Amino acid sequence: MPPQAPTPQPNTPAPQPMPRTDLNEISLDTNLSAAGLSMDWMQIFGTTTFKNANSDNNLGFGPRVASFGSASALSADTLEKLQLIDEVAPAQKTAAAELIAQRVSSQIDFSKQDFVAVYMNDGGPPFGDYGYGMIGDTLEFCIAKKPNPSGISGMALQTIVKFYAAPKGLKVKQCGHKL
Repeated sequence: MPPQAPTPQPNTPAPQPMPRTDLNEISLDTNLSAAGLSMDWMQIFGTTTFKNANSDNNLGFGPRVASFGSASALSADTLEKLQLIDEVAPAQKTAAAELIAQRVSSQIDFSKQDFVAVYMNDGGPPFGDYGYGMIGDTLEFCIAKKPNPSGISGMALQTIVKFYAAPKGLKVKQCGHKL
């Protein structure tokens, strides 16, 4: 009996590894007292959406993830938010916007990197686990809730604030939100 030809196998490409995302967490002084304000930049960041951010899809108050591709975009959005605060003098608003942009620029090379700011809340205990991962071409930031069979919470709030230097042009979002 002549040997049989091997059965053709479907041409299935080998799985490709997910693109590696190099996030460098940075430490950022967000206190704006050096600009004459008794507030923190995170109070401004957590209020409304950003116009000049590369990506910011969170509306209103609360948790958000935003990416800025330049110091000028970061400064412009900070200044815009400060316009909502009547008690702050115009010179202080400008100084605060320039201060935060300068602090970020001292740690990030905007020609190669974007600045990513993450502000998330979690109720507990039990508190969930904060993390991030690539979903398609977008880096998603999440809090994975832990099981709570009792349904009783300690009624506490955990706030997660993180800052990253990310590869230029990286799409970011908070889990569960549309881009």
